[in-house]
Amino acid sequence: MRRLLPVVLTIVGLSIIPRPAAAGCGDGSGDTAAVAATLAAIQATCECGGSKSHGAYVSCATRITNARATASPRLLPTRCKGAVERCVAGSSCGKGKSERASLPPGCPTAPPPSGCCGNASFHSFTVADSAGDCGDLVTTAGASSDLACSALYLGGPGTVAEVPATPPDLGRSISAITSCTGQAATLGPATSADTGSNRTCTDVGCLFGAPLAIATPVAPVVSTCLVTRLASPLAGTLDCATGAETQSLDLATVVYLSGDFAVDPFDTIPGAQPCPLCSGGTCIGGPNDGLACTAGTTDLGDGYPTSHDCPPDPMLAVGTLPLAVTLTTGTTSWTATAADNDDGTVPDQAGVFSGYCRDADETATFANPAEPCWENGGPVGPACAGVFETCEQRTGGAFGPGGGSNTTITVVGAPQAGIASGPAAGTLVGIFSVPPIFNVTFDSAYDLPGPGAVTLAGTGALCADAMACP
Repeated sequence: MRRLLPVVLTIVGLSIIPRPAAAGCGDGSGDTAAVAATLAAIQATCECGGSKSHGAYVSCATRITNARATASPRLLPTRCKGAVERCVAGSSCGKGKSERASLPPGCPTAPPPSGCCGNASFHSFTVADSAGDCGDLVTTAGASSDLACSALYLGGPGTVAEVPATPPDLGRSISAITSCTGQAATLGPATSADTGSNRTCTDVGCLFGAPLAIATPVAPVVSTCLVTRLASPLAGTLDCATGAETQSLDLATVVYLSGDFAVDPFDTIPGAQPCPLCSGGTCIGGPNDGLACTAGTTDLGDGYPTSHDCPPDPMLAVGTLPLAVTLTTGTTSWTATAADNDDGTVPDQAGVFSGYCRDADETATFANPAEPCWENGGPVGPACAGVFETCEQRTGGAFGPGGGSNTTITVVGAPQAGIASGPAAGTLVGIFSVPPIFNVTFDSAYDLPGPGAVTLAGTGALCADAMACP
């Protein structure tokens, strides 16, 4: 008993030593501003007087609160979620009393921006890897399946690639605010001189994200690395009151048909690695193998992290995809139809999202250079005639394997609500046509030409100096 007594006294002593209190909302220097910005985002997004009930308003507010608390970078400290929830619970919205939220005393409010978009000169959008549902595929029978957030879909129903591929995160695109009226801004390109890097600018030749790895475990030989640059200056719009944004982009994507063994010839790394890796600060594979690097992405799974410090072997390039992409924080939908923008000598192909002129009755090849003729249910360009007499995709449908009956693609973005008060989470989405590059292996593996879709979750911000954009 005597031996146990000191131990017991020690345990008792430790139990009465006061423990430091957990940090509360307000302990951090930016807590009040983060709460105010979150409440501003809620007021900009969730209907107040139009809500069916106070509960409906609270549910909308909770979605925004959770999104900001889990965003990367974090826009609301977790310790402050309760403060936001208390303010929302005590608001007048959904109670039939006001069209504008009346917050309880003590709830901080963000000051309105002075000038258009707070007199900011630039806007940035930083891509994050974020799970969720960002759209739907609908079949001819009406069956629906989800399209993921932070995802890239390519090609027709016969693709052997993993669908979807994961686009690089951490990529930041900075655009210039070229004019502004009220809270409506016109966006134009920011140059590398503005941003200090060709990896964040949005002018001709600027890089668009880190190298994108498409790993195909079922057919490693067609695993692909994509490196994308802007082929023309960015153009777009931004509503700083609502966070709604559009970006029009002409992209040039170089395709490296690298398979798995160019980077990892002895198969020592699990999974497929189509792009050189930046691991532990060192390039693995490619012409810069063994040299120092800074990762341009997080570890997103097979094929990542990548970096422009670790480029693919130029000998593996098999062509360039010219892509005209319109990104929006709204909703975009495309429908597949029979494409009849041709001379009618061959029966129309059904299920065409993105048609190109083809010699369907003899060689089954497409006109080179590619001649677009159909997009989203309507004609594009002149009617197909002569040798390439028919308007078709490689295969009708979208996003295989087994997507031949898919007839509607819908992607759903999310505005950067509250951006006038600080960084704001949002999602940019788009649907586009993907032409062939006239490499037999790549075009057949990805069933091209056909449609493409992309969903990019991330964080938008306004800034006075492009080099200081968050």
